[in-house]
Order: sequence, then structure tokens, then C-alpha cells
Amino acid sequence: MIKSVCWNLTSECNLNCQYCFRELNEEAQNFENNLVVLNNLKEMGVERITFSGGEPYLYPKILELIKEAHDMGFKCYIVSNGSLLNADNVRDCLRYIDKISFSCDSTKAYINDHIGRGADSYEHVKELIPEIRKYYGPDRLMIDINTVVTSTLLNDLKEVDVMFKKINSELSMYGISNWKIIRFYPLRGYAKENKDLYWIDDNIFARIKEYFESVESFVNVDVRDIEDMDNDYIVSPCGILKQSYKGSEMVIKSLRGGANRVQ
Repeated sequence: MIKSVCWNLTSECNLNCQYCFRELNEEAQNFENNLVVLNNLKEMGVERITFSGGEPYLYPKILELIKEAHDMGFKCYIVSNGSLLNADNVRDCLRYIDKISFSCDSTKAYINDHIGRGADSYEHVKELIPEIRKYYGPDRLMIDINTVVTSTLLNDLKEVDVMFKKINSELSMYGISNWKIIRFYPLRGYAKENKDLYWIDDNIFARIKEYFESVESFVNVDVRDIEDMDNDYIVSPCGILKQSYKGSEMVIKSLRGGANRVQ
């Protein structure tokens, strides 16, 4: 029985990370069709949905869909770059969320600018997390940090050490549940197109993993290789249930309703 899925609600994103494996050629479902998907997931016995994208907060009626999922008894997680959240809307945007994972691939502005994530992306998340904690404590809302390891980012242990120290000194006091260090996975989209640019060597990734196993941290660090992400269940923007395995995806079935256009 499938207990959890990652639902890539939309392929739309307001950033341009060239190592991202979001879907590029699928249109998002309208709200009514996504309610059909939601009901089918419930009938299948799914208990947890991670809403992702693209950037999930670009999906029209995202808050209504999350509320529907919450009211149906799902645990609701979300993965976001955080750029559309701010002090004025964060309380409402996270009202029915059990965990939010922020994508932070570097703590340095010039690196974030170079990779397409936006120069101020880390600083924005750093300022946003205290705003979240004004309303939602660690027992109510978990916060994770996700970092993708590519050949242009954390392939230098000095850069790894800098980021480690900043995450621990600047974010750990806010009750970060996990800092996930995720190996670049050329599964689809830009990631697959640009594999040769961003693939990280086995030996370098092994050194990074050894580094995190050897240091003491205030934040729990979870280092994930590709095999740790295999067999994940994904719902694509057009409502197709898939399973990832060794760099490819197997289509399981359609969960969708009728037309595929967002209203």
C-alpha cells in the first residue's frame, strides 16, 4: 500500500535552477480535477502528501487544495523556495501544513545568483523562518532545509564547511527538523538535460557524506544518495501516478479527471 506521495502540482516556477528535475511539459490540472486526484489518493490509502512543483505556491487555489487535503485527514507537507512567502501571508499559507521544506542550495549570494536561485534566496529564508515561528512552534510545524549537491555547488569541502557553520549558527535555534543534503538526481527536466554539467562524482559525494558523519551539529543532517530516493511515488502535474527507480520513472496509473487546464 502506498502511504505517501510527492505531488508536483505545477511545472511553473519563478526561479530558473538549471539542475531542477521539475516536469517541463505538463499542464497543471484545474482545481476540480485535482479534487478527483485527491479523492483517488484517499481511496488508495495514502496518508501523507508532499505538495511540490515547480513552485507549489504558484498553483491557483493552492491554499484551498491543501485545506481540502487536511480536512480529509492527510498529513500535508510542502516543498517551496519560499520566495512567495512573507511576514504578511505566512500565517495563512501554512495554516494547514504539517511540514515545510525550504530549498537552499547555498548560503552565498553570488552562488545563488549564478545557479538561478536568486541572489537573496538564502537571506530571504533566513528572515522568513523567525516569522513562521511567531505563529507555529516546532511541535506544530516542522521546518526542513533541502540542499541539492551538484558539481558546481558543494563539491568543495571548504564550501561545505562554510554552509554547515552558517546553517548551524543562523537557523538551528528555530527548531529545524532536518537539513537534507540531497545528491543531484538527473531524473527529468533540466536535470536530465544538464546531467553532464551538474553530475557529482561518487568519490566527492562520499567525502561530503563522511564530512557530515564526522561533525557535531545542532541540526539533524540527513545525507541522501540517489538510491535513497528510488521507489518514491510521484504525482505529476497532469495527475499521473509514477514511481522513480534508477534514474527513470514508471507510470502506474492516471488519477485525474477530465480537462487539464488550470482555471
